[in-house]
Amino acid sequence: MWFPDGKRILFSSDRAGPAKIGQLYLVNPDGSGLQKITDGPGSFVQPSWSSDGKRIFAHQTWETDEFGPVVEFLVPGA
Repeated sequence: MWFPDGKRILFSSDRAGPAKIGQLYLVNPDGSGLQKITDGPGSFVQPSWSSDGKRIFAHQTWETDEFGPVVEFLVPGA
């Protein structure tokens, strides 16, 4: 998901392992500046930005396929 100003991308990935444990990352459009912004527990999926770009919202899940509660994070550097 693109940052509201178009300068960064927010995504969920299990790239750091283990499988199916997705964490949230920010990255520049050219792939540089990868920044992990969550570190468990559980997975964070379907992230979205606040309209002012200062907060991130995502569902937190726990070893199930059901969406858990929506959690809020401050955007690093915002």
